Amino acid sequence: MDSGGEFEKGPFHMGVLSLPISIAARALHVLMSIVLLFPAEPGVPSPATMNYTVLVMGGVTVLSTVYYYFPVYGGIHWFKGRL
Repeated sequence: MDSGGEFEKGPFHMGVLSLPISIAARALHVLMSIVLLFPAEPGVPSPATMNYTVLVMGGVTVLSTVYYYFPVYGGIHWFKGRL
């Protein structure tokens, strides 16, 4: 696939089911990403029982965004595909 060109199908393609499966997979991904951010136990968490997924996912998101826009070496300067 060239940047801006048409998508080329690979050797495995789901045909007419591709779009519904893609929508269901993305919806499940969003749902599970939200569920993973909730605390494991009810109540006010202490530092020992806190779900640190929020911190880790936030850190990865911030670092990825900074790297993408980093001057000279960032992906914005060399990445030609779709986001």
